Amino acid sequence: MGQEQMTSDPERIKIFSYYAQSDLLLYLELEQHLRSLSCGPVEIWDTRYIPLSGKIVEETDKHFNSASVILLLISIAFLNDHRCQQIWQRAIVRYGDEPDKVRVIPILVGPASMPSELAGLQGLPRDGRPLSSLTRPQREGAWVNIVSEICRVIEGMQSPPSPSSPPSGPLPAPTRSDPLPSPKPPPRPTVLMVFIMLGVILVVGVSLLIGFAKNFNATDTQKTPTSSPTNTAHSTSSPTSMAHPVPAWTTTITTGATGVKGDSHVSSPVVVNGTVYVGSYDGSLYAFNANTGKKLWASPSTGNFITSTPVVVNGIVYVGSWDDKLHAFDATTGAVRWTSMPTGNSIYSSSVVDNGTVYVGSQDDKLYAFNATTGATRWISSPTGDSIESSPAVADGVVYVGSWDHKLYAFDAGSGKLLWFSAPTGNMIKSSPAVANGSSMLAQMMESSMLIG
Repeated sequence: MGQEQMTSDPERIKIFSYYAQSDLLLYLELEQHLRSLSCGPVEIWDTRYIPLSGKIVEETDKHFNSASVILLLISIAFLNDHRCQQIWQRAIVRYGDEPDKVRVIPILVGPASMPSELAGLQGLPRDGRPLSSLTRPQREGAWVNIVSEICRVIEGMQSPPSPSSPPSGPLPAPTRSDPLPSPKPPPRPTVLMVFIMLGVILVVGVSLLIGFAKNFNATDTQKTPTSSPTNTAHSTSSPTSMAHPVPAWTTTITTGATGVKGDSHVSSPVVVNGTVYVGSYDGSLYAFNANTGKKLWASPSTGNFITSTPVVVNGIVYVGSWDDKLHAFDATTGAVRWTSMPTGNSIYSSSVVDNGTVYVGSQDDKLYAFNATTGATRWISSPTGDSIESSPAVADGVVYVGSWDHKLYAFDAGSGKLLWFSAPTGNMIKSSPAVANGSSMLAQMMESSMLIG
């Protein structure tokens, strides 16, 4: 899996990172740069390092409370996630209580309005541009600057400044010296207020009695059958109250992999012919009975994360892996049908099958086409300007796919030739193109695109 559970060392500066699951790819870019820190030994931790037998809350709390640097990867998804909200709120409190022991650094990875509690901290990048809005070369430069800032903070913590020196790092501690004002005693009720309250109580009480009487009469009428066919039909069914839905079944994927969260399943499930297929961070594809939840099979491990959503066509399950390859498994047994040649990077995109060909994007910026039966490579597109996380759509012999470079691309389905690419949108394209009535709706919308002869 390429992950190692890091051992605790009192001499290390501990870095605790927290992010929304949808921002994992951006965090992995940051983590690569963090591992090249030259400002002393550090221990980098995030929830992926929770062992299978570990308890998520307890492990997270332990590392949160012992961390010297807390990195918060801010995005809309982060701010909307209740676990992330709890972490950043606790981080603010801990920073206020222990300003000499911890630094909190918000990193803007996606467009978002910073909460007022975090707005007082100097976030990164300093220019305020979200990392997701940058091209790959721009992000590389931004990560270098961010890690340099983090290193400066760590160096300042390792060599505490003199009392006359300002605190190191880009993040000033919040001021807590002002005493809280004493609470004012509640106003004493006046005679007028007492009469108003009594009147409200009387009105409410009468309303409740009237409602009870009506409900009693309606219930009594419903229970008394009459000769009317309509009333007789109603009397056979009593009203029921709405209840919370109860899961038909749940299952836990016990992987046995080290450094893998027990609930780490970013891959969306797909249901075909009564079977649920889903990928896991342990690198395997799983099949469950859709009615009972019984595990039917687990595929051999691909060797790295599966975050791609499986696609099932003609008895074969196609799924991408972070081992840089597309994998095909027998839908009934889980046996390996074929494994593609390695692409240049992880496959996060879900594939699409059309006319005997599987199309899938890769983090190496290219679109790939493979024979759906044998896995033989049919063509590799010219590179887009950044990673392809979007799942392709095929219509009228054209493959449409979005890229992190903010553009939509159109390739010839038979040859892989680039037909055109759109003008840049305002941000990276992660979503899949929509196709309707045999033609791409996005293609019609992109008539201002640059055409390639």
